[in-house]
Amino acid sequence: MEYMEYSSWKRQLKVPPISGNIRTMLAIWSGAHQILDGKNRNLGQMVARDLEDDRYYGRQHMQALLSLQNDSLPGTLVNLGSVFFRVFTHPALLSCLSIDSQVGALYAFISGNNGVRIVAFCDRFVKHLVEHPSAFEDSSQMLETNLMLVLHALREVLSREPRARYNECLPALLDLVERTRDVVPMSAHSAAHQVMTDAIAQMRAMINRAADLLSPEDSQSVGHITADVQNSTFPRELIIPRDRHDNDKMDITKVVIIPTADEIRSDHKEFLPSTSPTRPHFLTDPISRHLDTHFRLLRHDIFGGFKEAIGSLMRIVEEEPDVLKSTKINLGNNIRARLHAGARVNNVWCEDKRDLEAQLSFRQPAVIERKSAKEREVWWSNAKALDLGVLLCLIFLDSGRASLLLLAVSDRCTNPKTKFSLTSDPHRATISVRLVAPIQRNVESLIRLHLQSTQCMLIELPGILLATFQPILESIQNMQRTGRLPFHRWILPAERENFDIPPPLHARGVESTISLRPILTDGASADLLIDLIRSKHDLSIIDGVVRRTGLDVGQARALIEALSREYALIQGPPGTGKSYLGIQIMRVLLARKEPANLGPIIVVCYTNHALDQFLEHLVDVSIEKVIRIGSQSHSEVLVGKNLRLVSREESKTRSESQKLGKAYADLDQERQSIRNALTDIHKMRKKPNWTSLQTHLRTRHRQVFSQFVAKDPDGYQRVGDDNFGVWLNDLNHFQPGAETKIGDTRLATDEQLLDMATSDVFSVPVNQRPRLTRLWAQAFFSERMDSIFESMQRYERLNQELAKVHDEVDRRVLQTADVIGVTTSGLAKRITVLQKIHSKVTICEEAGEVLETHTLSALLPSVQHFIQIGDHEQLRPQINEYSLSLESSTGKQYQLDRSQFERLAATRNGTTKFPVAQLNVQRRMRPEISTLIRKTIYPDLIDHDSVKNLAKIVGMHKSVFWLDHENAEEDTSLDALQKSHANLWEVDMVHAFIRHIVRQGVYESSEIAVLTPYTGQLQRLRARLRDDFEIILYERDEELLESGLIDDPAASTEQEGVIAASHTSGSKSLEKKKLSELLRLATVDNFQGEEAKIVIVSLVRSNEQQKVGFLKTTNRINVLLSRAQEGMYLIGNADTYGKIDMWAKVIEMLRATDSVGRTLSLCCPRHQDTDIDVSQPGDFLRREVVVWRVIAAWKTVAINVKRGAIATSCIEHLHANNPAPAFIVLVDTPVKSQHAARTVRAA
Repeated sequence: MEYMEYSSWKRQLKVPPISGNIRTMLAIWSGAHQILDGKNRNLGQMVARDLEDDRYYGRQHMQALLSLQNDSLPGTLVNLGSVFFRVFTHPALLSCLSIDSQVGALYAFISGNNGVRIVAFCDRFVKHLVEHPSAFEDSSQMLETNLMLVLHALREVLSREPRARYNECLPALLDLVERTRDVVPMSAHSAAHQVMTDAIAQMRAMINRAADLLSPEDSQSVGHITADVQNSTFPRELIIPRDRHDNDKMDITKVVIIPTADEIRSDHKEFLPSTSPTRPHFLTDPISRHLDTHFRLLRHDIFGGFKEAIGSLMRIVEEEPDVLKSTKINLGNNIRARLHAGARVNNVWCEDKRDLEAQLSFRQPAVIERKSAKEREVWWSNAKALDLGVLLCLIFLDSGRASLLLLAVSDRCTNPKTKFSLTSDPHRATISVRLVAPIQRNVESLIRLHLQSTQCMLIELPGILLATFQPILESIQNMQRTGRLPFHRWILPAERENFDIPPPLHARGVESTISLRPILTDGASADLLIDLIRSKHDLSIIDGVVRRTGLDVGQARALIEALSREYALIQGPPGTGKSYLGIQIMRVLLARKEPANLGPIIVVCYTNHALDQFLEHLVDVSIEKVIRIGSQSHSEVLVGKNLRLVSREESKTRSESQKLGKAYADLDQERQSIRNALTDIHKMRKKPNWTSLQTHLRTRHRQVFSQFVAKDPDGYQRVGDDNFGVWLNDLNHFQPGAETKIGDTRLATDEQLLDMATSDVFSVPVNQRPRLTRLWAQAFFSERMDSIFESMQRYERLNQELAKVHDEVDRRVLQTADVIGVTTSGLAKRITVLQKIHSKVTICEEAGEVLETHTLSALLPSVQHFIQIGDHEQLRPQINEYSLSLESSTGKQYQLDRSQFERLAATRNGTTKFPVAQLNVQRRMRPEISTLIRKTIYPDLIDHDSVKNLAKIVGMHKSVFWLDHENAEEDTSLDALQKSHANLWEVDMVHAFIRHIVRQGVYESSEIAVLTPYTGQLQRLRARLRDDFEIILYERDEELLESGLIDDPAASTEQEGVIAASHTSGSKSLEKKKLSELLRLATVDNFQGEEAKIVIVSLVRSNEQQKVGFLKTTNRINVLLSRAQEGMYLIGNADTYGKIDMWAKVIEMLRATDSVGRTLSLCCPRHQDTDIDVSQPGDFLRREVVVWRVIAAWKTVAINVKRGAIATSCIEHLHANNPAPAFIVLVDTPVKSQHAARTVRAA
C-alpha cells in the first residue's frame, strides 16, 4: 500500500505544475508528508531524492508554491504553506544523514539568492496568518503551530545557506514573527514561547555576525560576576588578530585548527583573551566573546609549546642547515617530542581502500641498529612510539627557507618479513603517513620531497592526538558560526540575575509531574509524584522522598533540584554518592522517556574509565538499552553494547545500498586516477624523455608533437622517441651559427622559447633545449598535480557521502537506545550523528574535571535539560600550558583549567549565588580521615553511621598516620632528561610497608592503593613493586608511562607485570607473583572517583627549599586525603609540606592525635600492647610480626614467615576439635624457601 501511494505521488512529480492549480499543489505536498510519516524508511528517503532529481519537476513545484500570493482564497496560502513547512522540517528529512546532501540542495533552492525566495514567502505567510485568523477553527493553536514551523524552516535555511543571513528583509521578518508570537495567548514560561524566543535570538545572532555587527542592545554586561580571583586592572594594549600571518583571524570560524607554517614561523604575539569579562576584547556580545575566548585558549594550550619550539627550530635550520642531520635537538621543556633522524620520503602512493599516503623512512634508533631482526621486532613492538594517529612534524629546507609538513601516522608494521616496515632494514625504519591538511600546496611539497630525495628532520609529538581535540574545536567553531549557545542565560548570567532556573521544557506542558516509583524502596503500592514546577520550593516533600527512597536529605534535595531545573549543578564531596544519585536520576527520567518524548538520554564523561563505571552501574540496575560510543572501553560488561557492534545488525535501505555501491566504485576510479598521475610523475623523477613527455606534448603542444612524429622527406614515419633523443643530444643536426646563449634577446622569455618550438622545434638552439625540456616537464608536473588534487577533492566528497550513509545507520541504532554513553571528545567527534537523534536530556559526570570547551560542545541543539554532577573542590581539568592555569600567576587571567562547573558554583551577583545542590553525607571514610577535609574544605560534611565504628587496621597501632622523614628527593638538576620528581627512600619504605600489611593475612593487596603526586615516583614504585605484585595502572597513568615522555630506564622495553586497571576484567590469567596479588598504583590526579580500604601515599618532595610543587593546591590535597576508607598512611617530609596552609592544618590535626612521627608503630593483633617501631625500610625485615592461623588442627597449612627475623609470633588456634598435632610448613624465607615442621597441640 505504501509503495502504491509513493508511485502515485511520484507520477505527479513527473508532470510540470499548472499555474493556480491548488488541488495539485495540495496533493503533492500532502502526499510527500504522508510518505514521510510512514514506516517505510526507504520511501521516505526517496522523497528527497525525487524532489532533487533533475529528471522530474520537483523544483518547479516548489517554485509554484513559494510564488503564491496573498490574493488567494483566505486560508489557502496558510494551508499550503503549513503542509510545505511540515514536509521540509520533517524529522525523516532533517534527521536522515544519508540524504543530507539532497536535503541541502533542496534548501538551497528554497532559499534562493541571498534568501530572497524563502524570506518573501515567509513574510506573506505570517501576514496571512495575522490577517485571516477567522479562517481557522482554533486560531491560537494554529498561530502557535505555524509560527513554530516558520521559525524552524527559517533557522534551517540560515544554518545551511549562510548567504541568506545577508537578506535585508530578514530582520523585519523576525520582528513580525516576534510581534505575532506576543499576540498568541501563551505563558512566557511555556515551552512554545521559550522555543520561539530562542530561535529568534539565535537567528538574530547569525544575522549580526554575518554583517559583522555585534548589537550593543543585545550585549549583557557580565562584569559584576566574581570568581574569587584577583586580576590586574592596569590597562594594557589590546592585541587584535588582523592577518599578521595567514592564520591570524578575528573570526575563529576562519582559523585553521592545525597551525600553518606561516603561523609557526611568525614572531607576532598570539592573541590570548582573558576569561575575565572586565578585561578588553574586540567582541562585545557575551556569547560570541565566550566562544571565541575558549576556542583560542584551548588551541593555544594544545599548540602553544609546539609552535614556539618548532618555530625556533625552523629559524635555527635556516641559519645552520646541518642541524637537519643532528640526532640530538633540545626543543625545550614546553613540548613533548621525539626526534627521528635522517628522515626521507621514499614514496607517495594510493593503495586500494586507502587515502593518499607517503612512505617515510628514518634511521633506526642507535640502541637497536646492530640488533637482530627479532630483537628489533621486540623493541618496536614494546616501544610506545609512532602509534596510529600520532602527529608528526617533517622539517626540511625549500630553496634555503625552512618549511614543514604536518603528518599523522597511518600505518606501522613491526614484521621484519614485510618489505618496508619498522624492522625489515637494520639501518632504516619505515612507516606510512598521511597529510593532516591535504591542501594542494602540501600535496605538492610531499611529492617533491620524494622526487628530490630531500633529507628531513622528523619530530614525533605523542602528546598531540588529533582525535582528542580537533572535534572539540570544530564544535566550538560551529557554535560560533550559528550563534548557538543553549542555556546562555545560566552559562553567562546577566547582572542582577536571580537564578530562578525554570523546569526543563519537557516539563512545562501537561506532563509537569514526575513519578519516583522506579526508586521507591518502601514496598508501598502508592506512587510518589513530584510536581517539577512547584516541588522544588516545597521543603515538606523532601521528608517523603527520604522516607520512601532511602536517600539522605542532601541526596533527596539534589534529586528534586536536578529534575526541576533545566540547568542543574550537583556538588558531591568525596564519598557522598554522586554516582549513585546519578543512577537514581537516570532511573526516574527513563520512566518518563516515552510520555515526555525525551529521546535517548546522553551520559557524558571526560574519561573512558569513568564512563565505563557509570554505564556498568546502569546495567547493574537492569537498564539494558545502553549503547556505548567509542572504541576505548575496557569493560567486559559493555562489550555487546558498543555502537560499532550493535550497528552491524542494522540493515541499510535499498537506496542507501545503491548509494554505497556507486560511491565505492567512484572511489576506486578516483584512486586509479591518482595512481595514474603519480605514475606519470614518477617517470619524471629521472631525466625527462619522450616516454614521459609525449602525453603532455600531444595534449598541450600538438604542433610540437606532430613535428617529432612527422614523416621524413623519404616518406618514412619518424619514431618520436628516437627523434626526441637525437633532438635533445645530437649537435650534428645543427648549423654552427644556430647556437645562442641563454641571454640571447630573441629567447629572453619562456614564452618566446615556446613560440619558437611551436613554429619549428628543430630550430631551437642546442643550448636552449634543456631549458625548453624543463619548461615542458614543469608544466606537465603542474598538470599532474592539478589532476591529483582534483581527484583528491572528489575522493573526499565521496568519502563524506559514504560517511553520511554509515552515520545514518548509527543514528537509527542510537535513536532506539534508552541511554547513550560517550566521552566529551567522542561526543564532539560524533556530533553530526548525535545532533540528529533529538536527545533532550544530557547528564555530565565528574563535571568538575571537564574543560569548559568540552562542556560547551556537549550542549547539543536539541538539549532541554542539562545536569552536571561533580565537585569543584576536587581535581580541576588537566591542561598542558601551566601559564594558562589558575595555579600560575600569569594564568589567573585565563583560568583555562577552571571548569564551567567551578566557574558557576563560584559565581555571585552581589549576595546571590548560583544554585548548587550539595550532598553532605559521606559513607566512605572513617571519621579520623573525613575530619581532615571537613575542617579544611567541607564544614557541612556529615559522617554516616556506617563509617563511625570501623575496625582498626590489623598490624598497626594507628589507622591514620604521617611517617615523617628527612630523606631528600632526587636532584632533578643533575639529569636533564628527568622531567618528574622521585624519592628512592620512600619507594623502599612503601614496598616494605605493603608487604607487612599483606602478610597480616587480613587484607588482599587489591584492597590497598599506593598514591603519589608524581609520575617519576610512579615509575620507580612500579619497578620496585612488580616483582611481588601484579601492578594495576590507571588509564591516564599508563598512557603517560608508556608514552616514553618520562625517563624510565627500568621499563623502556619491559612491560611484564603491568596491566591497565580497565583491562582487569577479561584479561588473561596473570602470572603468579610471590605474593600472588594485584596492587593498585596511581598518581593522585588519576585516582579521583576511586577508593581503597587502605591508602599509602608517597609524597616525594623533601628539600631544603621546602618546595612542594603542584601538591600545594587544595583540590589535589583534597583528592589525596579522601581516597581511603579504613586506613591512610602518608610518607613525607612534614617540614617541607608544612609551609602550605592546608597541609599545615592537616599536620596540626594529626599531631593533636599523636598521628605524626618518625616511626611507624606496628603491633600484633593478639598483643596490641606490644610496640614494634620501624623507621627504616630494613626495620620491617628485622621486626616483622606474623600471626599463624591454624584453621583446623588436623590439616597442613602453609604460612608465610621470615625465619630468624620474627620479633613476635603467636598462634591463633581456630576450631581445633581434634587434639592431634598439626604440621605447619614454613615457607618463603629470606634466603630460600625452606621447609620445617613445628608441632602445635590443640589448646
